Amino acid sequence: MFKLVTALGGNQRAWIIATGGIAFVGMILTLICVAICRETVDSDEIAKSSGAEAKVPFIQVIKAVLGNKYWWMILGFVTLGAGVYMGTAMITPYYAQYALGKTTLADTLNSFFAFPMMIMTPFLSLFINRVGKRNIALFGSCSIVAGSAVAGLFPGSLPMLCVAQILKSIGVGCPTSVYAAMLADSIEYGQWKTGIRAQAVMMGAQSSGGKIGAGLITTAMTWILAAVGFDGTVEIQSAATVGAIQKLYSILPLGLAAAMILILVFYDLEKRYDGIMADLKEREGKVNGV
Repeated sequence: MFKLVTALGGNQRAWIIATGGIAFVGMILTLICVAICRETVDSDEIAKSSGAEAKVPFIQVIKAVLGNKYWWMILGFVTLGAGVYMGTAMITPYYAQYALGKTTLADTLNSFFAFPMMIMTPFLSLFINRVGKRNIALFGSCSIVAGSAVAGLFPGSLPMLCVAQILKSIGVGCPTSVYAAMLADSIEYGQWKTGIRAQAVMMGAQSSGGKIGAGLITTAMTWILAAVGFDGTVEIQSAATVGAIQKLYSILPLGLAAAMILILVFYDLEKRYDGIMADLKEREGKVNGV
């Protein structure tokens, strides 16, 4: 990104052109997705076949969602994961410019953070049935901790910082690849527990959780930088400001990942899932007279 902006002139106009171009490409890709995707699942039919009511008062749906402990776990997990991703993306340019002394190194570090998760994500599906969704997410969270530790131990070494970015990228990629499937499991659990299939509310709230996590981390990091005296108009920051940037780069994602690990320690839905699905199928058979 920084190389592109520099090539375009390095001024405000260059930033507008670069970000506008990226936004335009994103819009086109989104429109392509909307054009070719078709929803083939009829939630009302699923509800009827399993003995649940097709239409349920909204307040009952909300109560069912709020009483789903696994949904809360996944919501917390997604919020923390979004914080790791956004926090790393936000602080890396500051780290490159003020801790390493070269703005263009942000592109290098961001590349090592972005590409590993892009490459590995399609292949993770091969391991889900063998390893389990929860264990993949747990491995990813541990990888974030390892990457954050490497960054903290070698704050001035570009090769080691690239290794740290790779580890954090793997860490973010693993849970990102499985959290939607984990959320789907929690929907089945909610239907098994309450008889209400609240997938629309649960999916929508989870999406909001990711945005809230990213927003909170961005706000917190901005406040912290302001508190230590960060001044974007000067070329050289104070030692306290550089120290804060280094800590945000390593300690913040480590703490968030540790919280993710704690959540996953208590997440045992996969162990119960087969029994829950067997019960749901039995109820469906009774409803259909089988």
